[in-house]
Amino acid sequence: MPDTALTLDRLRTAGLDEQFTALRGAVTNGLDSNESNIAVVAEPFACRDRFLDHIEREFPSRTGRVSISDAASDTLPPFPDTEIVLVDDCQLLYQRDIGGFDTLDVFIEEMASRETVFVTAWNRYAWSYLTAVTALGSLFPDPISIPRLKASQVSELLQSYHDNEQPDFREVDDTQRVKTLDIDVESTTVAGVAVPTPSVRVNPEYILPQSRTDEETDIEAVVYQTIATLSAGAPRVAVDLWERSIRDGTIAPAYVKEVDESLDIDRDTAFVLELVLTNEAIASETIAAICRDSTPEQAIQTLRTNNLVTVDGDGTVRLEPTRLRSTITHLQRRQLVW
Repeated sequence: MPDTALTLDRLRTAGLDEQFTALRGAVTNGLDSNESNIAVVAEPFACRDRFLDHIEREFPSRTGRVSISDAASDTLPPFPDTEIVLVDDCQLLYQRDIGGFDTLDVFIEEMASRETVFVTAWNRYAWSYLTAVTALGSLFPDPISIPRLKASQVSELLQSYHDNEQPDFREVDDTQRVKTLDIDVESTTVAGVAVPTPSVRVNPEYILPQSRTDEETDIEAVVYQTIATLSAGAPRVAVDLWERSIRDGTIAPAYVKEVDESLDIDRDTAFVLELVLTNEAIASETIAAICRDSTPEQAIQTLRTNNLVTVDGDGTVRLEPTRLRSTITHLQRRQLVW
């Protein structure tokens, strides 16, 4: 599914209509009071830009739009002289470094100097960090949080794209085995020593009721539950997992689960992974500048080897969408994100 296929209407069909309506209402109230600024907060790959698209479509003559494009930049793009200013990728307004809040401070001053409604889009993990260590939350008292899609919503999203042309759903892979439990072993560094830490997870197949009256329908439910779990409810990841998991017109839970690999990385590499997660796209040079006391080049290579990131030709490091859930889980266990 091309990214353009994740339309406003399909996201509404998937169950996000309440959030679109809330955002429009918040902007309308802001225009009436000339005081409100709005934060749209969501996971990576959760279509934050579509919510700003919605406001652009609803108020076309009153809206201008800019994007924060570089986490290393100490200057802001020129803001349009419009009643509503949409700002994409606000997680790039800061860096995890000395003086890393300078650009964010300039942005806050710019908002305060204008009688304009700013509608800003934020990565959830950057937002959680910033509201914990700065007064940012007080400037956006009622952020609009985009929830993770549930299994039923993932089903609606994917079916709205494919209409009635669905793949054949099968229960198991070619080995004809479905495990009840998955046991992952991750590495945690204690006093400089890597200590294996087991983690036991129940397969999504066994979260669902075991009394099945319609086997095919139940297998579909398992597939959608697995996709919802492994995508962390992010629409773009759900679509990516779905398309990668269809083989010769067939899909099975085991096909979806193949991307769910445990992480075995040290703390320095985990910190680089956190930078990638919270920025979503970050230059290798910026990582090197922040991690000057470690070996970021080696960390990036480790992340690439583990299929956690991709690196563009210009050196931009991006999170691999299908590894979103395993990345979040690992970093939360290390208390690097929350």
